[in-house]
Amino acid sequence: MPIRARFTPALATLATSACFFNPGSPYANGTTGDIDTTNVATTAPTSTSGVAPNCGDLVLDPGEECDDGQAGNGACTPDCKDNVCGDGWLGPGELCDDDTATCIDCQRVVCSDGVVAGDEQCDDGNGSNSDACTNACKNATCGDGFLHEGTEQCDDGNPSDADGCIDCHEAVCGDGVVWQDVEGCDDGNQVNDDACSNNCALASCGDGIVGPGEACDDGNDSDADACLNTCKDAFCGDGFVLVGVEACDDGNQLDNDACLANCVIASCGDGHVHDGVEACDDGNATDGDLCSNACAANPKRVFVSSKMYTGALGGVTGADTKCKSMAQAAGLGGNWKAWISGADDSSAPAARFTRSIGGYFLPNGTQVANNWDDLVDGLLQAKIGQHEPGANVQGVGHTVVHTNTKADGTRTGDAHCAGWTSDSADLSTARGSMAHANVRWTEDDVHYCSIAARIYCFEQ
Repeated sequence: MPIRARFTPALATLATSACFFNPGSPYANGTTGDIDTTNVATTAPTSTSGVAPNCGDLVLDPGEECDDGQAGNGACTPDCKDNVCGDGWLGPGELCDDDTATCIDCQRVVCSDGVVAGDEQCDDGNGSNSDACTNACKNATCGDGFLHEGTEQCDDGNPSDADGCIDCHEAVCGDGVVWQDVEGCDDGNQVNDDACSNNCALASCGDGIVGPGEACDDGNDSDADACLNTCKDAFCGDGFVLVGVEACDDGNQLDNDACLANCVIASCGDGHVHDGVEACDDGNATDGDLCSNACAANPKRVFVSSKMYTGALGGVTGADTKCKSMAQAAGLGGNWKAWISGADDSSAPAARFTRSIGGYFLPNGTQVANNWDDLVDGLLQAKIGQHEPGANVQGVGHTVVHTNTKADGTRTGDAHCAGWTSDSADLSTARGSMAHANVRWTEDDVHYCSIAARIYCFEQ
């Protein structure tokens, strides 16, 4: 046989004897080398291991696939079988033979060897972590910590959406995720007037954007313009002077202080009495009425007529005319009315008199009352016992006065001489007395319309 032709003469004598491979030899573990003849037996022992007794004698005996006398990892295994992948012996061309996950088809599995094997998902044989296959032979995925070019903008290897990388895309304002410590909010829209602005800052008064609950937002800290620091529209009464529009603004709706409710500085003639400064303010330019042009209360004069008249006065207006004529004749000037009441309430002084705020005085300067309220409270400060200056007094000592008027200025009743048009002795009227300062000055008694009496004249 050809295998025998390779034997040397020195070994020929061994072939005739019953030599066999000694499993206890130095080569039994799969190593290679020259056969150690020290342990070669002279007789073929009976084997119970399944190994042919003559295996290792360099002679191909029946039952042997090969017999090269080697006890190592050659083409022939120590049990005289052809060395094949998976027999547990490291044979020619094999890098391993242990049938594990790291050894497949007797080749050692190594990531980046370009061969996908074992538990590898991929193996592109390069050292790049930025392509579809990482150096760990795993398919590139978002979150593996490696930037996959062309697919990922970033990969920080963590599941957090609060940092600068979200689903392997760089965080930006408007992505709907709040970037911690960078963004105050992120509502994922481009609406600038909601709770989160387009620059991902929480809406706040002063950011220059009109947000929820704000009427305006000019982005400055001035309260002197049209938008206050509270992001409310400026208005008269807000307590801040709107430059170019308001002269003042004291934050209230009062008209009796230095700044009117319309944010105009108070002044004499504005129609509002400035407390502690003005005695009156009638808002007109007439100096001779109740309030002077200096906003001082004009005092009003009063006298009892020097002339005497029956009840036929020509009505209430006729009595007024008589007062005016007497005042003009005395050089008093002004507008005058008679203190009498006719047939209806509208004819009474309480309804038709201008009520003085500067007081009532006799022509000689004696004060009769502080004002209208003082005049009609039932008690005068002085009797109205002086006639118009320079008059020729008729009926000297006669103190009766036509009135039909109560102390409060209202009508006494229906005793009014037919509306002050009759001097009939059949009619009577209520009367007062210039001799008294209490209610009797206007409510003293009654007398007939035929009796002549005086009238009270009041400046308006």
